[in-house]
Amino acid sequence: MSEINKENLSPEVAAYITALENKVEKLQSTVDNLNEMLVKRNKMLFGRSSEKTEYIDGSEQLCFFNEAELEYNKGAKEPTPANIEVKGHTRKPKRSKEEIFRSLEHKEYTEPLSESEKTCKECGKQLEYIGRDLVRQELHMIPAQAYIVDVYQEKYKCAECEKKTDKAEVTASKPAPLPVKGSMAAASAVAYVMVEKFQMGAPLYRLEQYWKSRGVDLNRNTMARWIMLASLLFEPFVKLFHKELMEMKIIHSDETSLRVLKRDGVTTNTKSTMWVTVSGKYEEHQISLYTYFRNKSQESANKLLGEYTGCLTSDGYQVYGNLDNCQHSGCWAHCRRKFLDTVPQGKKEGKAYDALQIITKMLHEDKQILESYSSEADILNHRQEKIKPILDEFWSYLEKIVPLPGSHLDTAVSYAINHKKQLSMFADSGRLESTNNRAERQIKPFVMARKGFLFADTERGAEASARVFTMVETAKLNNLDVYGYLVFLLSELPKLGTEPTEDQIKPYLPWSDQLPDYCKNQSKI
Repeated sequence: MSEINKENLSPEVAAYITALENKVEKLQSTVDNLNEMLVKRNKMLFGRSSEKTEYIDGSEQLCFFNEAELEYNKGAKEPTPANIEVKGHTRKPKRSKEEIFRSLEHKEYTEPLSESEKTCKECGKQLEYIGRDLVRQELHMIPAQAYIVDVYQEKYKCAECEKKTDKAEVTASKPAPLPVKGSMAAASAVAYVMVEKFQMGAPLYRLEQYWKSRGVDLNRNTMARWIMLASLLFEPFVKLFHKELMEMKIIHSDETSLRVLKRDGVTTNTKSTMWVTVSGKYEEHQISLYTYFRNKSQESANKLLGEYTGCLTSDGYQVYGNLDNCQHSGCWAHCRRKFLDTVPQGKKEGKAYDALQIITKMLHEDKQILESYSSEADILNHRQEKIKPILDEFWSYLEKIVPLPGSHLDTAVSYAINHKKQLSMFADSGRLESTNNRAERQIKPFVMARKGFLFADTERGAEASARVFTMVETAKLNNLDVYGYLVFLLSELPKLGTEPTEDQIKPYLPWSDQLPDYCKNQSKI
């Protein structure tokens, strides 16, 4: 449509046409924004959850209904060893059965011959035993078992004193204290419940049903009491972990919501927050600290991280940026995700797609650097050489983009520009990571478990969950067997009293070389 020549029109008509054109432009902007929202919503509902670049193009999706017709090619040759081509890649060698099951106990069973089979069919004489052959290996599993141990104490007296005075002092052995005072739960029972709930994500009501089916009437309230009281033994560890994190050069942090039904005895619908703080990849001690707060406010962030003076990597949430004592490193995974949400399914063009390609190229290049070099100096030098130019290309490209106000692209561009300093920081370091995925990976087990237990009944329960999650996930970061480590702690810590010192708990820390072998993850040995 040709443009209207307004010179020959009256001022009133020209003004009216201009107003209509402005209105059309605004309506078109609104339509574009709504289309972006529809695209993002459809991707959330029907698209892949993976953020890998190869999944952006819808043409690469497999159609299950006409796959044969689409893939059929009359001229295709049958594959032979001579014409099969394999893309170059590095494949890990397949492990043997012996390697996979090396930590399991081996028991032997020999299939016997019947008496009639031990007689020679030709002459009728007894056959002579000449040996046996290994036919196969079978994997057997036994469901969880529960049993009662009757604990007695030995008692001794002095017979000689009794002869002289008719009285004798009795000496009795003292059984080790249990993790929950006044309960019959042994360390193995409490550790089992903790692992099932916090590592495997099984709600207590399912454990109650399982044990009832096996003849054990174990109430969920009883198991909840075990967790809450036994978790208090981990409080000295939590305090020490927080102290160590505050002294580290690099840490990561993230948070997620948690519904707590009662606060101060009053029912509430307000969502609470579980925070996770993780040590940097290259820190000597690997810690994953979970902390419960009523909200995700600045006050909560100050209580958790206000003392920190190192470099904090986060997703750019405002309360982190307001922490004045530390440096801040950004997360390219969050930045990339915002551009990814703007790219329509199956579309490989547009400003958002081009920006996404630059980010993907940069992250791929950084991954190659980290896989090829280990020293801080080498990583820094190669980041300066290869990452810096890509970063400059990205920021230059953003300057050319003029997104529609309020659009998803506008949100993505604004996020990147507002966090430019934080996002660029990793390129000037040989130890910083380009993303906050480290904290996101640690928050994920809590999110997955939350789908099972849905909520915490009280704040005491939420705090107990934070303590147990801290021990479980920190044990995993240090390549420990979670169940074995918890059994060890719940057996030994009650012997230290209610307020053990830092020196007393040092032999029990996840990185201690004094831990027994059953605490170690056998697959990592």
